[in-house]
Amino acid sequence: MAQFTLTWDNTDVIGNTNVTGQRASYQVHGGSSWTSTGFTPANDLTTSAKTTDTPVLLDNVVYAFKVEAICTVGGLVPNDNGFPEGIAFACITPTLTVGQNSCLISIDVTGTSITAVRLTLIRSTDNAVLINKFRVNRVSGANTISFNKTGLTTDADGVPYYWQYELYATIMVNGAPIEVISSAPNYRNSMCSPYPFTTTALPQCDSVTGLTVSAKVI
Repeated sequence: MAQFTLTWDNTDVIGNTNVTGQRASYQVHGGSSWTSTGFTPANDLTTSAKTTDTPVLLDNVVYAFKVEAICTVGGLVPNDNGFPEGIAFACITPTLTVGQNSCLISIDVTGTSITAVRLTLIRSTDNAVLINKFRVNRVSGANTISFNKTGLTTDADGVPYYWQYELYATIMVNGAPIEVISSAPNYRNSMCSPYPFTTTALPQCDSVTGLTVSAKVI
């Protein structure tokens, strides 16, 4: 779960006798209903407030935020830089479908704002990188982002590998859409990893038993 801290400059509201307080709100990106409950400190805020924490919200979902000045005359006046957005990335455990020479990785993004994943595949025995930061976009309307890696090697015991991945989303910053990635320092600062698997072992070929030889006169 996620929580966001909102910080703003309250100099103008402190100096304006028409302003009696402030109100912080949030909504899901693209939504039409703002929510002002659950903040700490709680709404409505005093004019001296310049920071507040949101309620606990969902991971991997983009939210928009605003802070409004509550005026005796003129109603509610929002902050002057639009509605900044944020997301808190969290790893999603993928489903792995393994074959003798393949592995299908599927990441369930139902109900999230995730737009793409970037995959890395490593062979555990020698740390060989077989896929390096390969991007797979979310298909419009799809709830799963999937990729099937074929051509993997195996042997009589199977070969161990592991997946790593990063998540993408798009947020609005100063009125412009910006793509962000979960491994960036101001987000998770690491890849989601490791998700290990071992290819299916090659079937054993048994030897014949008890060969004998006898001479035959012809």
